[in-house]
Amino acid sequence: MSNNPVIVAQALISGRVLDQVQNLPVSRGLTLSLWYRPAPEGDAEAGEYLPASFYKKVTSDGYFCFSASGGSVFGDRSPMPDMQFRLDIKAPGYQPLSHDFELASGRLVSTESDLELAGQSREVTRITGPFDDLTLELSPTPLRLTGQILRDGDPEAPLANAEVTVSAPETRPAVTTDERGFFAIDNLPLAREITLTLSDGSDDQSQTVRLDYRQPVNNRRFIFR
Repeated sequence: MSNNPVIVAQALISGRVLDQVQNLPVSRGLTLSLWYRPAPEGDAEAGEYLPASFYKKVTSDGYFCFSASGGSVFGDRSPMPDMQFRLDIKAPGYQPLSHDFELASGRLVSTESDLELAGQSREVTRITGPFDDLTLELSPTPLRLTGQILRDGDPEAPLANAEVTVSAPETRPAVTTDERGFFAIDNLPLAREITLTLSDGSDDQSQTVRLDYRQPVNNRRFIFR
């Protein structure tokens, strides 16, 4: 690689961050951090990741782009080294996500060209290449469901010692209501809605619950008919 200044920014990685359950863009409190290190050669151990000081653009609808000039990562080494990257993504109410990828130097093209700057012709190096455009999904933090089961026709009569089971889209171990008919279920499946099976020991009934991921704890009242 020549010692000419690299002045043209090249998109390195871009894409969009979506909610895994609702398939909607994640924007509130979204933070993205990009790290890099030279790919190890032979039997050498990989070094520590370093923060990549790239230009970052994040829009309100979950789109992002990291761009950089070649010299900011690859320096003046020739041939240019292969690089490993890690993209860390966080947002309130979601589980953090790390995405690893590698950029082989063979994918980059280095060209020399002339550019007019302040009336003078300057020779510059441009780095171009095909880079990743991704759709990344963040998993919401699993919710907690609390509730109370009452008998039909008598709201003052709670259903004690009843079993409550998440039966869809995944099965969860049954919990038992207390003497006032209250129960709590942690670590709900990641889904827009779940199905509960309520049992008083002789009869089973199903209830569908649409989950609200804006609240870490969802609360419902059920009537056992």
